[in-house]
Amino acid sequence: MGFGKIHDKNGEPIGNNQLYDAEIPLQAPEHCGSTLFHNNETEICAGGFQKGTEEGDSGGPLAIYRTNSCSGSQQGTWYLIGITSTGEYELNNGEKNGTKGYDHGVYTRVSAYHDWIKEATKGEVTCCGKS
Repeated sequence: MGFGKIHDKNGEPIGNNQLYDAEIPLQAPEHCGSTLFHNNETEICAGGFQKGTEEGDSGGPLAIYRTNSCSGSQQGTWYLIGITSTGEYELNNGEKNGTKGYDHGVYTRVSAYHDWIKEATKGEVTCCGKS
């Protein structure tokens, strides 16, 4: 979810006030490669063709929707699982691991910082399934 980076007909970046979302597939760590992805305990690899990260995405959310939520709600709930950290893309002629056109992002795994989050928010925010 974010505001995206859009350009005018001359390729110049322009302001944007439209909020966008996209379905970003979670990937195995090797998809992101060892140059970006370093620790499965603290990072999440996600992305796919035209579903990676771009300049300006850092700090944005990676969230999942669960209908069987920890809150017990039948409606379902959005959970923040990652925070955009970095990424890599080459959609034209680039090749990585034998695949032309790669696009992925590395996200900070929020659950890895559960104790810090709970302490910093004085218990107001906790990770689903953790106390």
